[in-house]
Amino acid sequence: MGRQFLHTVILLGALLLGGACTENPAELPGKPGEGAVAFSLAMPKSRATTADESQYPWNRCAIRVYKYVTDETGQRSRELIRRYNAPTEMPASLWLLAGEYAIAVEAGSKTEATFDEPTYRGEQDFKIVEGATTSVRVNCRLVNTIVKVIYDRTIAATFKESFRTTVAAGDTYDQKRVDKGEVPHLVYEETKKGYFILPADAPAFCWQFEGRGEKNGEPLELTKTGSKTATAEEGVCYELRLKYSPDLGGALEFTLLLDETVDEIYDPIIFRPNPQIAGDGFDIDEVQPYLTGKIAYRISSIADMQEIQVGIGEETFAIPATADYPEDTNGITLEVENPTALRLLLGERFMNRLSGGDHVLTLTATDKDGGEETKETTVRTQGALPTSANPWFNDRIWRGCVLQEASEVKMEYRRQGDTDWQSIALTPDGAQTYAA
Repeated sequence: MGRQFLHTVILLGALLLGGACTENPAELPGKPGEGAVAFSLAMPKSRATTADESQYPWNRCAIRVYKYVTDETGQRSRELIRRYNAPTEMPASLWLLAGEYAIAVEAGSKTEATFDEPTYRGEQDFKIVEGATTSVRVNCRLVNTIVKVIYDRTIAATFKESFRTTVAAGDTYDQKRVDKGEVPHLVYEETKKGYFILPADAPAFCWQFEGRGEKNGEPLELTKTGSKTATAEEGVCYELRLKYSPDLGGALEFTLLLDETVDEIYDPIIFRPNPQIAGDGFDIDEVQPYLTGKIAYRISSIADMQEIQVGIGEETFAIPATADYPEDTNGITLEVENPTALRLLLGERFMNRLSGGDHVLTLTATDKDGGEETKETTVRTQGALPTSANPWFNDRIWRGCVLQEASEVKMEYRRQGDTDWQSIALTPDGAQTYAA
Protein backbone atom coordinates (compact mmCIF):
# COMPACT_ATOMS: atom_id res chain seq x y z
CA MET A 1 0.00 0.00 0.00
CA GLY A 2 2.95 2.28 0.58
CA ARG A 3 3.88 5.04 -1.77
CA GLN A 4 7.56 4.47 -2.36
CA PHE A 5 10.53 6.33 -3.62
CA LEU A 6 13.29 3.82 -4.29
CA HIS A 7 16.75 5.02 -3.44
CA THR A 8 19.47 2.69 -4.52
CA VAL A 9 22.75 3.43 -2.79
CA ILE A 10 25.65 1.85 -4.62
CA LEU A 11 29.00 1.90 -2.90
CA LEU A 12 32.09 1.50 -5.03
CA GLY A 13 29.82 0.02 -7.65
CA ALA A 14 30.81 -1.17 -11.06
CA LEU A 15 27.90 0.75 -12.60
CA LEU A 16 29.57 4.03 -11.72
CA LEU A 17 32.75 2.91 -13.40
CA GLY A 18 31.23 2.28 -16.79
CA GLY A 19 31.54 -1.43 -16.35
CA ALA A 20 35.01 -1.38 -14.79
CA CYS A 21 35.63 -4.01 -12.14
CA THR A 22 37.89 -3.16 -9.21
CA GLU A 23 38.09 -3.65 -5.49
CA ASN A 24 40.90 -1.16 -4.89
CA PRO A 25 39.56 2.16 -3.55
CA ALA A 26 42.67 3.91 -4.77
CA GLU A 27 41.65 3.18 -8.37
CA LEU A 28 38.21 4.84 -7.94
CA PRO A 29 37.60 8.49 -8.94
CA GLY A 30 36.64 9.41 -5.39
CA LYS A 31 38.95 10.28 -2.52
CA PRO A 32 40.16 7.65 -0.05
CA GLY A 33 37.53 6.82 2.56
CA GLU A 34 34.64 7.84 0.31
CA GLY A 35 31.88 5.76 -1.13
CA ALA A 36 29.87 6.35 -4.26
CA VAL A 37 26.15 6.88 -3.86
CA ALA A 38 23.60 6.83 -6.68
CA PHE A 39 19.94 7.64 -6.09
CA SER A 40 17.10 6.56 -8.34
CA LEU A 41 13.65 7.97 -7.60
CA ALA A 42 10.48 6.11 -8.55
CA MET A 43 7.09 7.81 -8.87
CA PRO A 44 4.80 7.02 -5.91
CA LYS A 45 1.92 4.76 -6.90
CA SER A 46 -1.37 4.83 -5.03
CA ARG A 47 -4.98 4.05 -5.74
CA ALA A 48 -5.77 6.89 -3.38
CA THR A 49 -4.32 9.49 -5.74
CA THR A 50 -6.66 11.05 -8.26
CA ALA A 51 -4.08 13.39 -9.73
CA ASP A 52 -2.55 12.63 -13.11
CA GLU A 53 0.66 10.97 -11.97
CA SER A 54 2.36 11.80 -15.24
CA GLN A 55 1.90 15.47 -14.36
CA TYR A 56 2.91 15.09 -10.72
CA PRO A 57 4.39 18.37 -9.36
CA TRP A 58 8.00 17.27 -9.12
CA ASN A 59 8.95 20.96 -9.23
CA ARG A 60 7.59 21.05 -5.66
CA CYS A 61 9.94 18.34 -4.50
CA ALA A 62 12.57 18.62 -1.76
CA ILE A 63 15.25 15.94 -1.41
CA ARG A 64 17.65 16.37 1.50
CA VAL A 65 20.69 14.33 2.50
CA TYR A 66 21.90 14.57 6.11
CA LYS A 67 25.02 13.35 7.85
CA TYR A 68 24.93 12.33 11.50
CA VAL A 69 27.60 14.11 13.54
CA THR A 70 28.59 13.91 17.20
CA ASP A 71 29.95 16.95 19.06
CA GLU A 72 32.49 17.06 21.89
CA THR A 73 29.80 16.45 24.52
CA GLY A 74 28.62 13.33 22.76
CA GLN A 75 25.40 14.99 21.51
CA ARG A 76 24.30 13.49 18.20
CA SER A 77 22.66 15.65 15.54
CA ARG A 78 21.99 15.81 11.81
CA GLU A 79 23.83 18.12 9.47
CA LEU A 80 22.34 18.99 6.08
CA ILE A 81 24.93 18.31 3.41
CA ARG A 82 22.88 18.23 0.19
CA ARG A 83 19.51 19.56 -0.96
CA TYR A 84 17.81 19.14 -4.32
CA ASN A 85 14.53 20.66 -5.48
CA ALA A 86 13.93 18.13 -8.24
CA PRO A 87 15.30 14.76 -9.31
CA THR A 88 16.84 16.43 -12.34
CA GLU A 89 19.09 18.51 -10.05
CA MET A 90 20.66 15.42 -8.56
CA PRO A 91 24.04 14.32 -9.96
CA ALA A 92 24.39 10.91 -11.50
CA SER A 93 26.59 9.91 -8.59
CA LEU A 94 27.54 11.41 -5.27
CA TRP A 95 30.69 10.64 -3.29
CA LEU A 96 30.41 10.69 0.49
CA LEU A 97 32.72 9.77 3.32
CA ALA A 98 31.95 6.56 5.11
CA GLY A 99 29.54 7.20 7.97
CA GLU A 100 25.89 7.41 8.97
CA TYR A 101 23.44 9.40 6.86
CA ALA A 102 19.75 9.99 6.29
CA ILE A 103 17.72 10.90 3.25
CA ALA A 104 14.40 12.79 3.48
CA VAL A 105 12.01 13.26 0.58
CA GLU A 106 8.96 15.51 0.39
CA ALA A 107 6.90 15.96 -2.74
CA GLY A 108 3.69 17.85 -3.32
CA SER A 109 2.26 21.30 -2.91
CA LYS A 110 1.75 21.37 0.89
CA THR A 111 -1.63 22.92 0.11
CA GLU A 112 -3.99 22.59 3.08
CA ALA A 113 -6.88 21.54 0.84
CA THR A 114 -6.51 20.29 -2.73
CA PHE A 115 -8.07 17.92 -5.21
CA ASP A 116 -4.98 17.44 -7.38
CA GLU A 117 -1.71 17.84 -5.46
CA PRO A 118 -1.37 15.59 -2.41
CA THR A 119 1.81 15.71 -0.36
CA TYR A 120 4.10 12.77 0.33
CA ARG A 121 6.84 12.56 2.91
CA GLY A 122 9.34 9.95 4.08
CA GLU A 123 12.85 9.45 5.28
CA GLN A 124 15.30 6.67 5.96
CA ASP A 125 18.63 6.34 7.73
CA PHE A 126 21.44 4.57 5.89
CA LYS A 127 25.09 3.81 6.46
CA ILE A 128 27.95 4.04 4.02
CA VAL A 129 30.72 1.53 4.64
CA GLU A 130 33.83 1.79 2.56
CA GLY A 131 34.14 -1.09 0.19
CA ALA A 132 30.54 -2.24 0.58
CA THR A 133 27.33 -1.85 -1.40
CA THR A 134 24.17 -0.63 0.30
CA SER A 135 20.59 -0.27 -0.96
CA VAL A 136 18.18 2.09 0.78
CA ARG A 137 14.40 1.99 0.46
CA VAL A 138 12.28 4.90 1.67
CA ASN A 139 8.52 4.47 2.17
CA CYS A 140 6.99 7.88 1.53
CA ARG A 141 3.58 8.15 3.11
CA LEU A 142 0.75 10.43 2.19
CA VAL A 143 0.74 13.41 4.56
CA ASN A 144 -2.85 14.40 3.85
CA THR A 145 -6.09 13.19 5.37
CA ILE A 146 -8.27 12.07 2.47
CA VAL A 147 -11.98 12.86 2.40
CA LYS A 148 -13.93 11.19 -0.38
CA VAL A 149 -17.48 12.38 -1.01
CA ILE A 150 -19.64 9.74 -2.68
CA TYR A 151 -23.00 10.76 -4.12
CA ASP A 152 -25.65 8.07 -4.38
CA ARG A 153 -27.74 8.17 -7.56
CA THR A 154 -30.71 9.35 -5.48
CA ILE A 155 -28.94 12.69 -4.91
CA ALA A 156 -28.75 13.60 -8.60
CA ALA A 157 -32.26 12.24 -9.19
CA THR A 158 -33.76 14.40 -6.43
CA PHE A 159 -31.67 17.58 -6.49
CA LYS A 160 -31.77 18.16 -10.23
CA GLU A 161 -31.26 21.90 -9.95
CA SER A 162 -28.03 21.80 -7.95
CA PHE A 163 -26.22 20.03 -5.14
CA ARG A 164 -22.82 20.32 -3.51
CA THR A 165 -20.97 19.38 -0.33
CA THR A 166 -18.44 21.69 1.28
CA VAL A 167 -15.87 19.91 3.46
CA ALA A 168 -13.76 22.08 5.75
CA ALA A 169 -11.10 21.61 8.42
CA GLY A 170 -12.49 22.05 11.93
CA ASP A 171 -15.05 20.49 14.25
CA THR A 172 -17.89 22.97 13.57
CA TYR A 173 -19.06 24.15 10.17
CA ASP A 174 -19.03 27.95 9.84
CA GLN A 175 -20.20 29.27 6.47
CA LYS A 176 -18.87 32.78 7.14
CA ARG A 177 -15.34 31.50 7.77
CA VAL A 178 -15.58 29.31 4.67
CA ASP A 179 -16.69 32.26 2.54
CA LYS A 180 -13.80 34.38 3.84
CA GLY A 181 -11.30 31.60 3.17
CA GLU A 182 -10.30 31.45 6.82
CA VAL A 183 -10.42 27.65 6.94
CA PRO A 184 -9.12 25.07 4.42
CA HIS A 185 -12.07 23.71 2.47
CA LEU A 186 -13.10 22.00 -0.74
CA VAL A 187 -16.41 22.05 -2.61
CA TYR A 188 -17.50 18.69 -4.02
CA GLU A 189 -20.01 18.78 -6.88
CA GLU A 190 -19.33 15.20 -7.91
CA THR A 191 -17.96 12.01 -6.41
CA LYS A 192 -14.23 12.51 -5.87
CA LYS A 193 -11.40 12.60 -3.34
CA GLY A 194 -9.92 15.64 -1.69
CA TYR A 195 -6.70 15.99 0.30
CA PHE A 196 -6.51 17.95 3.56
CA ILE A 197 -3.71 18.81 5.95
CA LEU A 198 -5.55 18.92 9.26
CA PRO A 199 -4.17 20.62 12.39
CA ALA A 200 -2.13 18.19 14.46
CA ASP A 201 -3.46 19.42 17.81
CA ALA A 202 -7.15 18.79 17.09
CA PRO A 203 -7.65 17.01 13.76
CA ALA A 204 -11.26 17.12 12.61
CA PHE A 205 -13.31 17.95 9.56
CA CYS A 206 -16.88 19.13 9.07
CA TRP A 207 -19.22 19.35 6.11
CA GLN A 208 -22.36 20.97 4.76
CA PHE A 209 -24.57 19.51 2.05
CA GLU A 210 -26.81 21.83 0.04
CA GLY A 211 -29.32 20.58 -2.48
CA ARG A 212 -32.12 22.14 -4.53
CA GLY A 213 -34.66 20.20 -6.50
CA GLU A 214 -38.27 19.13 -6.56
CA LYS A 215 -40.39 16.64 -4.63
CA ASN A 216 -44.00 15.80 -5.51
CA GLY A 217 -44.18 18.88 -7.70
CA GLU A 218 -43.05 21.19 -4.90
CA PRO A 219 -39.67 22.96 -4.59
CA LEU A 220 -37.26 21.12 -2.30
CA GLU A 221 -34.30 22.69 -0.55
CA LEU A 222 -32.19 20.71 1.91
CA THR A 223 -29.18 21.62 4.04
CA LYS A 224 -27.36 19.12 6.23
CA THR A 225 -24.23 19.64 8.35
CA GLY A 226 -22.03 17.35 10.40
CA SER A 227 -18.52 16.80 11.70
CA LYS A 228 -16.05 14.00 12.40
CA THR A 229 -13.00 13.82 14.62
CA ALA A 230 -10.23 12.33 12.50
CA THR A 231 -7.44 10.02 13.52
CA ALA A 232 -4.08 11.69 14.00
CA GLU A 233 -2.50 9.23 11.59
CA GLU A 234 -1.75 10.66 8.18
CA GLY A 235 -2.96 9.09 4.97
CA VAL A 236 -6.31 7.85 6.28
CA CYS A 237 -9.24 8.05 3.88
CA TYR A 238 -12.74 8.89 5.11
CA GLU A 239 -15.69 8.20 2.84
CA LEU A 240 -18.67 10.52 3.17
CA ARG A 241 -21.61 8.80 1.50
CA LEU A 242 -24.70 10.86 0.74
CA LYS A 243 -28.03 9.28 -0.08
CA TYR A 244 -31.48 10.85 -0.21
CA SER A 245 -34.31 8.81 1.26
CA PRO A 246 -37.89 10.11 0.98
CA ASP A 247 -38.98 7.39 3.41
CA LEU A 248 -37.09 9.27 6.12
CA GLY A 249 -38.66 12.59 5.26
CA GLY A 250 -35.65 13.66 3.25
CA ALA A 251 -32.89 12.46 5.54
CA LEU A 252 -29.31 12.03 4.39
CA GLU A 253 -27.27 8.95 5.00
CA PHE A 254 -23.70 9.68 6.07
CA THR A 255 -21.26 6.81 6.20
CA LEU A 256 -17.72 7.42 7.36
CA LEU A 257 -15.46 4.50 6.56
CA LEU A 258 -11.75 4.07 7.05
CA ASP A 259 -10.55 3.13 3.57
CA GLU A 260 -8.59 -0.09 3.87
CA THR A 261 -6.67 0.72 0.66
CA VAL A 262 -4.71 3.43 2.48
CA ASP A 263 -1.97 2.57 4.96
CA GLU A 264 -3.42 -0.91 5.50
CA ILE A 265 -6.07 0.15 8.00
CA TYR A 266 -8.77 -2.50 8.21
CA ASP A 267 -10.94 -1.29 11.11
CA PRO A 268 -14.14 0.22 9.70
CA ILE A 269 -15.89 2.98 11.60
CA ILE A 270 -19.41 3.41 10.26
CA PHE A 271 -21.73 6.26 11.12
CA ARG A 272 -25.21 6.25 9.60
CA PRO A 273 -28.78 6.87 10.70
CA ASN A 274 -30.44 3.95 12.43
CA PRO A 275 -34.07 3.12 11.64
CA GLN A 276 -36.53 5.73 12.84
CA ILE A 277 -39.61 4.97 14.96
CA ALA A 278 -42.38 7.54 15.27
CA GLY A 279 -46.01 7.68 16.32
CA ASP A 280 -48.51 7.68 13.47
CA GLY A 281 -50.42 10.90 14.11
CA PHE A 282 -49.06 11.52 17.63
CA ASP A 283 -45.83 12.36 19.44
CA ILE A 284 -44.22 9.09 20.49
CA ASP A 285 -42.51 10.84 23.41
CA GLU A 286 -45.87 11.83 24.92
CA VAL A 287 -48.09 9.50 26.95
CA GLN A 288 -50.65 7.97 24.56
CA PRO A 289 -54.08 7.25 26.11
CA TYR A 290 -55.78 4.11 24.82
CA LEU A 291 -59.47 3.17 24.93
CA THR A 292 -60.31 1.14 21.82
CA GLY A 293 -59.07 0.45 18.30
CA LYS A 294 -55.40 0.37 17.36
CA ILE A 295 -52.31 2.45 18.06
CA ALA A 296 -50.06 2.78 15.00
CA TYR A 297 -46.31 3.46 14.73
CA ARG A 298 -44.33 4.28 11.60
CA ILE A 299 -40.92 2.66 11.17
CA SER A 300 -38.60 3.75 8.36
CA SER A 301 -34.99 3.21 7.39
CA ILE A 302 -32.56 3.61 4.54
CA ALA A 303 -31.64 -0.08 4.41
CA ASP A 304 -34.28 -2.80 4.10
CA MET A 305 -35.87 -3.70 7.41
CA GLN A 306 -35.11 -7.04 9.04
CA GLU A 307 -37.18 -7.39 12.23
CA ILE A 308 -39.42 -5.49 14.64
CA GLN A 309 -39.63 -6.34 18.34
CA VAL A 310 -42.32 -5.24 20.77
CA GLY A 311 -41.55 -5.56 24.46
CA ILE A 312 -43.97 -5.12 27.36
CA GLY A 313 -42.97 -6.11 30.87
CA GLU A 314 -41.24 -9.48 30.71
CA GLU A 315 -42.68 -10.37 27.28
CA THR A 316 -41.06 -9.67 23.90
CA PHE A 317 -42.69 -10.33 20.53
CA ALA A 318 -40.45 -10.62 17.43
CA ILE A 319 -42.05 -9.85 14.07
CA PRO A 320 -40.13 -10.49 10.82
CA ALA A 321 -40.23 -7.49 8.51
CA THR A 322 -40.07 -9.42 5.27
CA ALA A 323 -43.82 -9.30 4.51
CA ASP A 324 -47.15 -8.21 5.94
CA TYR A 325 -47.78 -9.70 9.37
CA PRO A 326 -51.57 -9.99 9.83
CA GLU A 327 -53.06 -9.58 13.29
CA ASP A 328 -52.79 -12.77 15.33
CA THR A 329 -53.69 -13.77 18.86
CA ASN A 330 -51.16 -11.27 20.18
CA GLY A 331 -53.00 -8.34 18.64
CA ILE A 332 -49.97 -7.17 16.65
CA THR A 333 -50.23 -6.20 12.96
CA LEU A 334 -47.36 -5.22 10.61
CA GLU A 335 -48.02 -3.52 7.28
CA VAL A 336 -45.11 -3.37 4.82
CA GLU A 337 -45.51 -0.40 2.50
CA ASN A 338 -42.07 -1.11 1.04
CA PRO A 339 -38.92 -2.79 2.43
CA THR A 340 -37.84 0.46 4.13
CA ALA A 341 -41.21 1.76 5.35
CA LEU A 342 -43.41 -0.20 7.77
CA ARG A 343 -46.51 0.44 9.88
CA LEU A 344 -46.84 -1.36 13.24
CA LEU A 345 -50.29 -1.56 14.82
CA LEU A 346 -51.16 -2.68 18.36
CA GLY A 347 -54.83 -3.64 18.73
CA GLU A 348 -57.28 -4.56 21.48
CA ARG A 349 -55.99 -8.12 21.91
CA PHE A 350 -52.60 -6.69 22.75
CA MET A 351 -53.93 -3.92 24.99
CA ASN A 352 -56.29 -6.18 26.91
CA ARG A 353 -53.31 -7.82 28.56
CA LEU A 354 -52.56 -4.53 30.30
CA SER A 355 -54.08 -3.39 33.58
CA GLY A 356 -55.09 0.21 34.14
CA GLY A 357 -52.42 2.91 34.27
CA ASP A 358 -49.18 3.72 32.44
CA HIS A 359 -47.22 0.99 30.66
CA VAL A 360 -43.86 1.38 28.92
CA LEU A 361 -43.61 -0.31 25.52
CA THR A 362 -40.15 -0.99 24.07
CA LEU A 363 -40.05 -0.95 20.26
CA THR A 364 -36.88 -2.15 18.50
CA ALA A 365 -36.31 -1.95 14.74
CA THR A 366 -33.38 -3.73 13.05
CA ASP A 367 -32.40 -3.34 9.39
CA LYS A 368 -30.42 -5.67 7.16
CA ASP A 369 -27.29 -3.52 7.40
CA GLY A 370 -27.13 -4.08 11.15
CA GLY A 371 -28.63 -0.71 12.09
CA GLU A 372 -30.79 -0.85 15.20
CA GLU A 373 -32.99 1.66 16.98
CA THR A 374 -34.86 1.18 20.26
CA LYS A 375 -37.62 3.53 21.34
CA GLU A 376 -39.59 3.52 24.58
CA THR A 377 -43.12 4.90 24.56
CA THR A 378 -45.79 5.03 27.24
CA VAL A 379 -49.38 3.86 26.80
CA ARG A 380 -52.04 4.76 29.38
CA THR A 381 -54.97 2.35 29.69
CA GLN A 382 -58.24 2.63 31.58
CA GLY A 383 -58.95 0.36 34.56
CA ALA A 384 -58.18 -0.43 38.15
CA LEU A 385 -54.76 0.41 39.52
CA PRO A 386 -52.98 -1.60 42.22
CA THR A 387 -54.31 -0.87 45.70
CA SER A 388 -52.18 0.00 48.70
CA ALA A 389 -52.85 -0.70 52.40
CA ASN A 390 -51.73 0.66 55.74
CA PRO A 391 -52.17 -2.12 58.35
CA TRP A 392 -51.46 0.25 61.25
CA PHE A 393 -54.59 2.23 60.46
CA ASN A 394 -56.54 -0.70 59.05
CA ASP A 395 -57.26 1.07 55.76
CA ARG A 396 -56.74 0.53 52.03
CA ILE A 397 -56.43 3.03 49.16
CA TRP A 398 -58.33 2.15 46.00
CA ARG A 399 -57.28 3.77 42.70
CA GLY A 400 -58.40 3.71 39.12
CA CYS A 401 -57.41 5.31 35.79
CA VAL A 402 -60.32 6.87 33.86
CA LEU A 403 -59.71 8.28 30.40
CA GLN A 404 -63.30 9.24 29.53
CA GLU A 405 -65.24 12.14 30.93
CA ALA A 406 -67.28 10.89 33.90
CA SER A 407 -69.62 12.56 36.39
CA GLU A 408 -69.21 9.70 38.84
CA VAL A 409 -66.56 7.02 39.28
CA LYS A 410 -67.12 3.95 41.43
CA MET A 411 -65.13 0.82 42.11
CA GLU A 412 -66.73 -2.48 43.03
CA TYR A 413 -65.18 -5.09 45.29
CA ARG A 414 -66.11 -8.28 47.11
CA ARG A 415 -64.61 -10.60 49.62
CA GLN A 416 -63.14 -13.71 48.06
CA GLY A 417 -65.80 -16.40 48.03
CA ASP A 418 -68.72 -13.96 48.26
CA THR A 419 -71.10 -13.42 45.39
CA ASP A 420 -72.30 -9.94 46.27
CA TRP A 421 -70.33 -6.89 45.11
CA GLN A 422 -70.00 -3.68 47.10
CA SER A 423 -69.23 -0.29 45.56
CA ILE A 424 -67.17 2.67 46.70
CA ALA A 425 -67.06 6.16 45.16
CA LEU A 426 -63.71 7.50 43.92
CA THR A 427 -62.70 11.16 43.69
CA PRO A 428 -60.10 12.86 41.47
CA ASP A 429 -56.55 12.19 42.64
CA GLY A 430 -54.32 13.49 39.84
CA ALA A 431 -54.30 13.42 36.05
CA GLN A 432 -56.97 10.92 34.96
CA THR A 433 -56.60 9.16 38.32
CA TYR A 434 -59.29 8.63 40.95
CA ALA A 435 -58.92 7.28 44.49
CA ALA A 436 -60.81 6.47 47.70
